[in-house]
Amino acid sequence: MIALDVFLNGTLAGHLHSDTNDRFTFRYSPGYIQQKGLALSCSLPLRAEEFSYQEARPFFAGVLPEESSRDMVADRLNIARNNDIKLANAIGGDCAGAVSLLPAGQEPLPEGRSVVWLNADAFALVLRHLAERSLLAPGDHVRISLAGAMCKLTLCHDGERFGIPDENTPSTHIIKPGRNDLDDLVYNECFCARLAAKAGLAVARTSVLEHAEGTFLLIERYDRHEGSRIHQEDFCQALGYVPNDKYQSGGGPGFRECYALLHKHVTRPAEAVNMLTRAVIFNILIGNNDAHAKNFSLLHHADGKTTLAPLYDLVSTEIYQQFRNGDMAMKFGGTYDFKWVNKAPTEKMARDIGVSPAGLRRVMLLLCTDLPPLAQRCAADMGRPVGHAIAELVGKRAQLLLERLR
Repeated sequence: MIALDVFLNGTLAGHLHSDTNDRFTFRYSPGYIQQKGLALSCSLPLRAEEFSYQEARPFFAGVLPEESSRDMVADRLNIARNNDIKLANAIGGDCAGAVSLLPAGQEPLPEGRSVVWLNADAFALVLRHLAERSLLAPGDHVRISLAGAMCKLTLCHDGERFGIPDENTPSTHIIKPGRNDLDDLVYNECFCARLAAKAGLAVARTSVLEHAEGTFLLIERYDRHEGSRIHQEDFCQALGYVPNDKYQSGGGPGFRECYALLHKHVTRPAEAVNMLTRAVIFNILIGNNDAHAKNFSLLHHADGKTTLAPLYDLVSTEIYQQFRNGDMAMKFGGTYDFKWVNKAPTEKMARDIGVSPAGLRRVMLLLCTDLPPLAQRCAADMGRPVGHAIAELVGKRAQLLLERLR
């Protein structure tokens, strides 16, 4: 059996306890409830009663890596890939946002500013082995638990140097390699992020790191601010869905639930609804069919405000032959298929998410008009074939939507 203490920004929030079958429960500490601290999740509101395995698992499984990244870490640590509590025990010392999972009785170290800056050779070694050592620092020590299927590494970056922070120092950036089976994936994601920013969407700052060891995506962490951690949870965690259920077609949440979440928990829901709506249309236009519920998040700030997090993991999946003409991750007005997105689904989508059909149509028409020339300029600036391919796709999809909606 495993017992873990759960800390939020260094404050003891509660306790995880597993049974002999490695199923765990969670309970907030009485002192934390009295302090009226931040709830760990919208799906785990502050209460004295214990949360069952079914209630607690979505949030805590959601801080762990997924798919191939989980397989790699589990194999390295000789832990069964489906054993959430043992993985959390091994790698949960620093999770996305502000959560730390530590063995019962172990106090978190005070937040520090200690970084081992890497010389050129040491940094090259880290990059060389990143794909097979996701989340692992040199010396076989697991650094961090980050959700998601892609391998990645967290580091500190001061604009010139890269360094490995100690376990109580917040990292500043995430590095992700590309994939051999998807040409120019790094440039694809960087292009989509830059296009989103030019379209006025809040998005994680992203750039391409070209190195002798390969091409990598460098992402500035928005859940870190001036050396402090900001608590984050994705929509699956907030809605009580385990990571395996992130796609609506697999039993996961759809847009109706996502928008209801914003209306109920975000401090300024109208602003968040507008941002999410523009993000949904943006994903349709770039052909991102992987915009599932784990690719949207909430930020819970220390002052008690909750906001929609900047966008991340923006990729045009539609430009790849193996993913072409695929289903969207969530239904748009009852359809997963872009070719059926027209007036009727748009009106249904508006009803589903609680906005006016005229307002949704206005957002769609505006993005369909503004995005194609922005995409062309981004493609010219990047100068890569993948950028031109995405820009061409955006232009075609925008024209089709304009014709269907008019």
